[in-house]
Amino acid sequence: MGNFWGSRLAIAIGVGATTAVLGSAIAYAVAAPAASPHTYYACARGTQIRAHSITLDATPQCPKSETVVSWSQGGAGVTGATGVAGPTGATGANGVAGPTGPSGSAGVDGLDGATGPGGPTGATGLSGATGANGATGANGQDGATGPAGATGATGATGPSGGPTGPTGPTGAKGATGATGQNGVSGYQLVTKNGTAPAAGFVTDFVACPTNKLPVGGAAFGTGSAPMNIRVVQSAFVGSTFGVVIENLDPSAADGYTAQAVCVTPN
Repeated sequence: MGNFWGSRLAIAIGVGATTAVLGSAIAYAVAAPAASPHTYYACARGTQIRAHSITLDATPQCPKSETVVSWSQGGAGVTGATGVAGPTGATGANGVAGPTGPSGSAGVDGLDGATGPGGPTGATGLSGATGANGATGANGQDGATGPAGATGATGATGPSGGPTGPTGPTGAKGATGATGQNGVSGYQLVTKNGTAPAAGFVTDFVACPTNKLPVGGAAFGTGSAPMNIRVVQSAFVGSTFGVVIENLDPSAADGYTAQAVCVTPN
């Protein structure tokens, strides 16, 4: 036994190599062996033997997470494979059910109490007599009709109007008035388009054709928001219509149309 522990610090257990670093703790856990061969047991976690679990000729109580390993006194041995579990025995037959006990007898119903007699119905009282109708009063007499008043006398007819006067003489012809100013002709609407910058102003002129003069004009927006275009000032400058336009949109330029009404003076 002394040679076995002194010369080996690792013990091969099972098919894999299970290493147990034993040292002096093994000598403390294992008593001196007798002359006959002995078997040593221990608890192993994976490949490590728990030194204080080693027992001699007795299987230790190992936790579920550990495995029981063993080896002979002469050296490390291989733990035999676990035998195949035997078949489960057949389930025994069910025992015969005992007889059902008799049902208890039902109790006797109690007697119903007698119904008491009904009281007598009271007599109906007499109806009172109907009172007599009162007499109808006499109708009053109609009043007499008063006499008609006398008709007033007709007034006298007034005199007729005077005779028609003679026709007056024809008046003298008046003097010829002064000659009025010449009118206009050749009405024409002249249009000009442009773009006003965002939050800015633009001055534009619409020129009338040769021999025509402006008599009116306007300007308006042509974008998605036409009211953003505002006329600040306008004037007739020779044969042109001048206009100052403001774009009220603070972020986008907007289109406009300026127009002049042109005519030919006579």
